[in-house]
Amino acid sequence: MQGRYGPDELNLFLSRLGMLLCILSLFPPLRICGAAAWAVLGIAIFRMCSKNLPRRRQEREQYLVLRGRVRSRTALLRRRWQDRRTCRYYVCKQCGTTLRVPKGAGKIEITCPKCRRAFQKKT
Repeated sequence: MQGRYGPDELNLFLSRLGMLLCILSLFPPLRICGAAAWAVLGIAIFRMCSKNLPRRRQEREQYLVLRGRVRSRTALLRRRWQDRRTCRYYVCKQCGTTLRVPKGAGKIEITCPKCRRAFQKKT
């Protein structure tokens, strides 16, 4: 394996996805998942045995960026769910920043900390 890329975060994800698809293919309505599982596991093995290190690093970086976006989005959704009784969330129309304000304050002026745009909303 000298000179090969080896395992990384993307390979771990692909391996787990392949195993999940293998388990799902045990159920009769989901037999098609078996072929997808073998394809995903084949890609993971190909990546580990590859000698094209720059390309594998680039794929890894793209995966980490995507994973970071998904994690931040799910964290925001989780926080919104936890604060649903005490806070309201608004999105700044100029820069897209999510703003959190307390509920029950009536009509207030909200200023975006990022772009300094002010707008009025009812909480």
